[in-house]
Amino acid sequence: MIITKVYRACRICWLGFYDDGNFTIGLYQEDGENRGIYDTREDTIKEIIRKFNFTIDSKGIKEVIQALENIAPKKVRCTEKDLIPVNNGIFDYRNKILMDFDPEYVFTTKSHVDYVPNPINPVLTMPDGELWDVETWMQSLSDDSEVVELLWQVVGSIIRPTVRFNKVILLYSTSGNNGKGTLCEFMRNICGSGSHTSIPVKDFGKDFMLQPLLYVSAVIVDENDTGTFLNSADSFKAAITHDIIRANIKFKEPISVRFEGMMVQCVNEIPKFQDKSESLYRRLLPIPMNKSFKGIERKYIKEDYLARSEVLEYALHKVLHTDYYELSEPSACVELLGDVKIYNDPVRQFLEETLPAFSWDLIPNDFLYLFYRGWFALNIPSGKPIAKNGFLKEVKQLLKDGYPDWELTDNQVSPRGKMDYPEPLILTYNVDALKDPTYKGSDPNKICMPPQVFGFKKCRGIQRTSTAITVRRDASISDN
Repeated sequence: MIITKVYRACRICWLGFYDDGNFTIGLYQEDGENRGIYDTREDTIKEIIRKFNFTIDSKGIKEVIQALENIAPKKVRCTEKDLIPVNNGIFDYRNKILMDFDPEYVFTTKSHVDYVPNPINPVLTMPDGELWDVETWMQSLSDDSEVVELLWQVVGSIIRPTVRFNKVILLYSTSGNNGKGTLCEFMRNICGSGSHTSIPVKDFGKDFMLQPLLYVSAVIVDENDTGTFLNSADSFKAAITHDIIRANIKFKEPISVRFEGMMVQCVNEIPKFQDKSESLYRRLLPIPMNKSFKGIERKYIKEDYLARSEVLEYALHKVLHTDYYELSEPSACVELLGDVKIYNDPVRQFLEETLPAFSWDLIPNDFLYLFYRGWFALNIPSGKPIAKNGFLKEVKQLLKDGYPDWELTDNQVSPRGKMDYPEPLILTYNVDALKDPTYKGSDPNKICMPPQVFGFKKCRGIQRTSTAITVRRDASISDN
């Protein structure tokens, strides 16, 4: 068929040569805005078919496409992590050279910015007479130099889709006018039209929303709804780490998708996930965007300066000549991730607040759950606490992950010496079931000394480690 010869039509197999049926017809572009890549848009294929027969009807076009699906040679996308398609060639990231396009390298997206050797950093004069350049603007987005360095890395990561950074970027701020939207527009300009899409976090749990992942190298989202909750994070996690996703396509059979690219999500409130596992948290890289540009907005930066070719060419050169295969994790981001974990998980938040505050060194399982319900009623009055078994299961996992001062008692242990004194949190969280029902006075020490304690011979629960008890008592003696 002439189309396969003239336009190098091929079947691009998304998951490998042997993935029968899971492919898209692609046409190699010798010129135009998509020069050097394989165009997989159906409209492009139809346009080429009509060039050979301008009177062909819809049925005829369908028959030609079906023929291509049967006879066009199979190819797979280039997965070499150091080959980056830009507007005017293929950049070899390791050797820092620009190569000519080659149809043997199968790319379906590229940056639409030219690679220019040794560009200068353009300095522009703003309407008020002040000078502007992209380096200074990036520095203005954060007072933390480590965060600024990370933001530059993120800009570079969106045009290196075959590198598995294994992170989703969460640009976080509770207020507006902080530069998130402008930064996203800058990244979209670096990618260029057709190389990015917008899929909010919540849409990763919906049918028919993930097909665009096949055709882009970046997901860039300006806004996520406040109160976003993702019931199933499986597709979201898979997209972050370039794993296989099963995507439903309207009016067609479901297909398997592997998103090769980077994801940037702007959030004014951290999304909540049903999944509270470390496998999710280690994929999250939240970045605090704490600056405020309220009252000093300069819309022309977003609408004009960051779209100028000379600015984009300088930025492209900078990120291509900065060597990294992993994203840095500034201390501000690590701290924010800790806040994300607590915000997303009431049980973790409960442990974070209560474990350092417990007077007792042993908390029986039944008591711990009563404390949790009291804490929950005080802090999340409109919510519903999880059942006891689920609570204890999560506590067990959380203690292993990040609370070295406490441990589970695998066997029943004696409470002697560990619960022989009042526990003030009984009053703090109004745990009526643990208050002494026989005492009618107001002495908190007597109210917080439940008679059940003296009936225990042995019990299972959580206890402070011997090291933590020693440190705690030494600190108490020092304070006294």
